[in-house]
Amino acid sequence: MTTTTKAKIGKVEALEACVVTVGARPIVYRSVIVRDRHTHQLVEVDLHEAEPLDDGDPGRSYGFARHEKVADDHEAVLDAPSAFRPVDE
Repeated sequence: MTTTTKAKIGKVEALEACVVTVGARPIVYRSVIVRDRHTHQLVEVDLHEAEPLDDGDPGRSYGFARHEKVADDHEAVLDAPSAFRPVDE
């Protein structure tokens, strides 16, 4: 007779209703170094008028209701652990 065992999956619950965005990246623009005319120091500025070097990524959004239970290895939990608390079952 063989017995099967289930791997224990930890559960966490959302503290409040929240939306967690995972994997987002900002837009990257070309930058140049110019001299500040007031301080005469070299500073780096972004050229927003030009085409961006990287369009970025909006990421994936996950919405959670208050006290919604979810597996502790969910990517939203790994990205924002302070929005969740462990559940004792």
